[in-house]
Amino acid sequence: MTPADEYRRDIRKVPIPADSNPRGFFCIRHGNRGSTLQKIFLNYVAIGCGGFLGAMARFAVGRIFTGSTFPVGTMVINIAGSMFLGWFATVAGNRLPLSEPFRLAIAVGFVGAFTTFSTYM
Repeated sequence: MTPADEYRRDIRKVPIPADSNPRGFFCIRHGNRGSTLQKIFLNYVAIGCGGFLGAMARFAVGRIFTGSTFPVGTMVINIAGSMFLGWFATVAGNRLPLSEPFRLAIAVGFVGAFTTFSTYM
């Protein structure tokens, strides 16, 4: 504990827990579980990578169903994406011990970009 922390404790008369972080949210804490900021950043990177792959898959599958006046490709992709998301949510929630970044990369990133990217086509 630094002298400034001791001074703050004496002035406020409020006990500071040993595991607290008086420097704020953005201070990286070292420990076995990693910091909160690092976990949030990893989740964002996982969603971005999944989104990139989902958008590329949407573009590739959309090219297969071109030439029709009815948007068959959009319908097929949205139905397949929603069915896959339902299956994945069931499997990931009940049967497989998957990490949070992996679940976010597939469910939010990949399936989200796979089904939503169709609005631009």
